[in-house]
Amino acid sequence: MPVEEENFAANLKAVRESAGLAQAALADAMAKRGFRWHQATVYKIENGERQVQLSEALAVADILGVPLTALIHAPLSSEELARRVKAVEYLLSQTTELTRQLARALKDLAVAVGQRIRTADADSPEMARANELLARTWHTELVMPFLIGLGFQILPSGPETPEQTLARIVRNVSDGRYDDEPDA
Repeated sequence: MPVEEENFAANLKAVRESAGLAQAALADAMAKRGFRWHQATVYKIENGERQVQLSEALAVADILGVPLTALIHAPLSSEELARRVKAVEYLLSQTTELTRQLARALKDLAVAVGQRIRTADADSPEMARANELLARTWHTELVMPFLIGLGFQILPSGPETPEQTLARIVRNVSDGRYDDEPDA
């Protein structure tokens, strides 16, 4: 049996089990896609007694929610897995710190914009750039969790547009309210 098929058999069992999917459940999912699979089919594949067709392999990968390459490549060695885990942990720690810094900077910018909205130079080029920056970062994955974490109602209430929601939050932050209390 070619090495890729041996890898597929071993990886299929590992991925299926880690997903908590029984052999019979995988066979049922394959049958629903038009393949003549039974629990015994899965058993035979996992034990190297039956080869898989490309269309079957693609369907299995889709059902398991993994790329086909994850089922074909040799499993990682413990050392390689540990190296990759360490790299991801390092990148996550860096991302977490950068996210905190960005959240602080955005809060400071929102406070500054909120304070200057009430001044005569509210239409200055600097204010336009600040508003553009806040609007551009509004829907990013970094800003939304930060605002939700502070207790803000992110979804517009009623006929409120996203811009009005942002303006409400900027107003509240500039007034020192971080929990999205209703305007007084």
